[in-house]
Amino acid sequence: MRALIILLLILFSFSLVYGQQREEPEQVPGEVIIGFAPDLTEEEINSIVSQLGGQVIGKLDFPKVKARRVRLGSATIQATNEVIERIRTKPAFQKVIRYAEPNIIKRAFGSGTPGDAGIMTQSNDPLLSYQWGYFDIGANWIPLQTATPPIIAVIDTGVDYTHPDLMRKVIKGYDFVNGDNDPMDDNGHGTHVAGIAAARSNNGIGIAGVAWNAKILAIKVLNSQGWGTLFDILLGIKYAADYPGVKVINMSLGGGYSELEKKCSGLCCQHKGKAPRGSSRE
Repeated sequence: MRALIILLLILFSFSLVYGQQREEPEQVPGEVIIGFAPDLTEEEINSIVSQLGGQVIGKLDFPKVKARRVRLGSATIQATNEVIERIRTKPAFQKVIRYAEPNIIKRAFGSGTPGDAGIMTQSNDPLLSYQWGYFDIGANWIPLQTATPPIIAVIDTGVDYTHPDLMRKVIKGYDFVNGDNDPMDDNGHGTHVAGIAAARSNNGIGIAGVAWNAKILAIKVLNSQGWGTLFDILLGIKYAADYPGVKVINMSLGGGYSELEKKCSGLCCQHKGKAPRGSSRE
């Protein structure tokens, strides 16, 4: 009996340790994103980062701020918070640094539960009756064709451009997770979002997209587990805003608040002469 109790305690302790190891982080350990004044040179930025005990590992420039992804010498959350607090309280840094925050983790939103629309429509796609949202927004009344097909940037886990409901509708953007030009979806969430937006309609396959004539610009910022870093998301936003023809940016993801992300969205759109658009959910 005593041996059984000891064994159970060992197994319970192991499960606790294993569970802690598998917990997804809320931020990248030992990383901070710093927004510097736009008139600073690279030498001046590197000097400040060196004073903070860090190294620049990523760059993203806007007209009003130079954002840098910085890796610190220590990977603890405490060390990250101490550096951020030092930046916010030291007068010399406040003159040259606009923002400082952890490189937080953001995750894809869930796809929800299918409903039953039960409404006749102009499309023969077999799964359309499950698309309650399609009818909630009046998509069945949207004109079927537009003179110039709009481009919707889907910033997510990538998009499966070989999917039969998305073939020849996807523009391959960039994969900021793996650092290449192949934003193939290895999770499924981005493909799900892209399908809601622009799946090939009236083809007797799958679902019907809301914007039948739209193209999808696939941008991968979330990994195969459905989460990604704030800095990669910022890179994705700027990439989409700079891409010719993009009219809508969709980010079906969420996480902690970021002042730099808020500013980035506004600055990107202003740079392209557009009104800022927020993220959207399915």
